Amino acid sequence: MAGLIRALDWAATPLGPLAAWPPGLRTAIELLLASGFPTCLQWGAEGFLIYNDAARPLMGDKHPRALGRPIFEAMPETRASWAPVLAAVLAGETITLQDQPYLLKRDGAGEQAWFTHSCSPLRDTAGRVVALWAVYIETTARLRAEWRRDQVEAALRAGEEQQAFLLRLSDALRPLAEPTAVQATAARLLGEQLDVNRVLYVDIIDEREAEIRLDYARGVPSLAGRWQADAFGEAVTRQLRQSQLLVIDNAQQDPVLADGNRALFAELQIGATIAMSLVKDGRWVAVFAVQNAAPRIWTPAEIALTEETAERTWAALEQTRAEQALRRREAELARVQRIGGIGGFDIDLRQGLEGPHLVGEHSPEYRAVHGLDTAGLAEHHGAWLRRLHPEDREPAAAALQAALAGDGLTYQNEYRIIRPSDGASRWILARADIERDETGRAIRLIGAHIDVTPQKQAEAALRESEERLRQFGEASSDVLWIRDAGTLRLDYLTPAFERIYGLPREGGLGEHDFQGWAATILEVDRSRALSHIARVRGGEAVTFEYRIRRPDGEIRWLRNSDFPIRDGTGRVRWIGGIGKDVTEEKRAAARQEVLVAELQHRSRNLLAVIRAVAFKTLGRGGARGGAVAAFDQRLAALSRAQGLLSRFGSDTVELGALVRAELEAHAELEPPRIDIQGPEVNLSVEQVQTFSLALHELATNAVKYGALRDDLPGQLSVRWQVHEAGEEDRLPPPRVPGRPSRPVLRWVQLAWREAGIALPPAAPAGERPRGYGRELIEDALPYSLGARTAYALQEGGLCCRIALPLR
Repeated sequence: MAGLIRALDWAATPLGPLAAWPPGLRTAIELLLASGFPTCLQWGAEGFLIYNDAARPLMGDKHPRALGRPIFEAMPETRASWAPVLAAVLAGETITLQDQPYLLKRDGAGEQAWFTHSCSPLRDTAGRVVALWAVYIETTARLRAEWRRDQVEAALRAGEEQQAFLLRLSDALRPLAEPTAVQATAARLLGEQLDVNRVLYVDIIDEREAEIRLDYARGVPSLAGRWQADAFGEAVTRQLRQSQLLVIDNAQQDPVLADGNRALFAELQIGATIAMSLVKDGRWVAVFAVQNAAPRIWTPAEIALTEETAERTWAALEQTRAEQALRRREAELARVQRIGGIGGFDIDLRQGLEGPHLVGEHSPEYRAVHGLDTAGLAEHHGAWLRRLHPEDREPAAAALQAALAGDGLTYQNEYRIIRPSDGASRWILARADIERDETGRAIRLIGAHIDVTPQKQAEAALRESEERLRQFGEASSDVLWIRDAGTLRLDYLTPAFERIYGLPREGGLGEHDFQGWAATILEVDRSRALSHIARVRGGEAVTFEYRIRRPDGEIRWLRNSDFPIRDGTGRVRWIGGIGKDVTEEKRAAARQEVLVAELQHRSRNLLAVIRAVAFKTLGRGGARGGAVAAFDQRLAALSRAQGLLSRFGSDTVELGALVRAELEAHAELEPPRIDIQGPEVNLSVEQVQTFSLALHELATNAVKYGALRDDLPGQLSVRWQVHEAGEEDRLPPPRVPGRPSRPVLRWVQLAWREAGIALPPAAPAGERPRGYGRELIEDALPYSLGARTAYALQEGGLCCRIALPLR
């Protein structure tokens, strides 16, 4: 409006050009344009019109022509009603006109609205009234609310028919057992009562989704199904959340709906609707809606009836859900009682114990626990007494009498019965509440009988198992123990502890038994032993050895086999162990090592004697001298092997040590002439004896004829590697086909390669002699050790491969 005011040719009006306007008029115009309420200024006796943006809707189709024109020239139809008001205000009065009607055009549609006018005089600096200042305040919403309230009150006062409907609704909903039946019945009855096209109950699933399980639809399609919670527009959803009530008389004209929502309403044939939100405990749970295909002005009575029906439907739904939950709970309870062997009873004690004490008919589980015919006679005290086990009858009856005669409010006892149905003996745990009258006399006993026979049997089996374990532990010469995995406190310890540790079993390790046990371990072994305990707590099973010092100062060797013990969830709850005193075993092993070393020493001395006898007997000269020398060297090789066996503990020899020992006996191990490489591999006694002779033959031939001759620039390479099962294609083929052998999981293959030597011309195959060394390699090793060998003289060198099985 400010732009229109500046653009108007005011010089053509009695007000004159803008620049000539008095300061008071300018200030009034500034206030008018800044006001958020519809405001109008009518200047002078003719009432020249100036108004703000908020007042434009009130001008209707007379805007903008009315700006700057006299009021009755712009709006001649208002002269009769407005001329007195204008005159009175120009005379200095303030006049208020309440709730004046206007037909406005909003969102492209006509709408009836009401405004209250506050008309006051506007004075110049001299105090003269120069204009009328009018502020318009819309009262449409208040008036409509008041009218609806009046209509609702009138409808409720005269609503006998509606009250009758609500009574009919309550009667119809009361017997229903299913929530969907409640929704369908309420929707149908209200739809018929209001003569509408659709009634629906919407369950709000979450913030984004809602569901219409079923609806009442007459002449329009059903809307049953899942919907987005804001499918009918954000404004509709917002109003339902805030005010909980949405009333639309004409969906195509209502300002709450956007154009897209109006199109959806038209598609779904919704011309008018009443929708009520149900908010319970601060949560939006449902919407109850009435819809008509054509526009319809809803009366307050119809709105009130819809709201009341929605609330009663919700109450009926809650009642139905509660009853369903109760039925499910009763069914679950009966199932639990059946599975758990629990039977309920309810005994009337007002006539004494000899009266007719009936067990409630709702507990067939009681009859099943007691082995009674489900269609048999009613239960009574005498029948219960007769079922009691003869050994328990008197004490069980006395315990019940004592509980009833006392002043307690609970009763509990365990006893055995003999079931009539199968003659089986069953353990019963009886638990009950005792109700008493004002004098303290017991008048009612209500509780349950629980068949605890499986628990009793399990307890007996556990006691037997614990007794067997105790007897086993008492008889064991080893220490058996169990500790709590969390606290490491002892739960179980056998008597062998006293014999081995020299300490009393009870309290011998002090208040903190784990620290006490650790203190008995020699300091050099303690950290290793404790680390193994930590591994067991982590879930591993371990075996380790350590030494302890007894109180008398004696050192004992122990071998512990410790293991985790898990609970039903798989968590390590305890740790257990078996401690074996291996002191004598250690001493025996040490004595055996001494004896073996002595035996090895004597074997070497014996070989030396054999060598001397061979020299003395055969002499050193002539052809025999060469044989004697060869014999002597082979005995020396066996002696070296015996020496290595003694050094490595008598049962194994490391392959690299064997190769180096044999080569050192013939030459200096100087690289690059001699190259020895390979991983650490241990050979058994039976392998060392024969394999050392094969190495000796290869070494002596290398010194005499091959890479280690002093007058030849040869090189010797001895390398070995380990192959797993399945890699046999990398080994020499077997030389003894068809010979049965045990499965081999690992092989060690040694490759002896000589280079830089001159070989004599090859003889024909039939004339080619084989020496002792080659026969040993190609025949003896495969036969005695299951080896695979390959011996090949090549141009410029020799290649010999020997593969030994590792077991």
